Amino acid sequence: VVALFHFLTTKPFANARVDIMQSVSLVTQAATLFYGLLLVIQNIQGNDSDESGVLTYVLIGLNLMVFVIPVLGLFASEQYKILDRINMYLRKARKWFKSGAKARQMKAANAAQAEKEANE
Repeated sequence: VVALFHFLTTKPFANARVDIMQSVSLVTQAATLFYGLLLVIQNIQGNDSDESGVLTYVLIGLNLMVFVIPVLGLFASEQYKILDRINMYLRKARKWFKSGAKARQMKAANAAQAEKEANE
């Protein structure tokens, strides 16, 4: 616990993303080991009840975060600017759909005008 606290306060890596990944993995490892000790103590005492279901799901979530956080960091990275590209493509698609809708409206208005003139 002391080593974990020391690491979390000093942040020894030069890259902040590596610090975050290492911090998440260390916290996850410490929580998993602590949970394992709790299960061993529970089995030694003879308590075989299933009261630890919530904690199991919390640990599964923590272990999944070890994989999810780097992916989120990749999307947020200025080096890749993936979110900016996605936003640009969404704006282009929105303009394309709006221009298509305007063209359909103009075509319908022209057709109505031609029908009106033909009826006169």
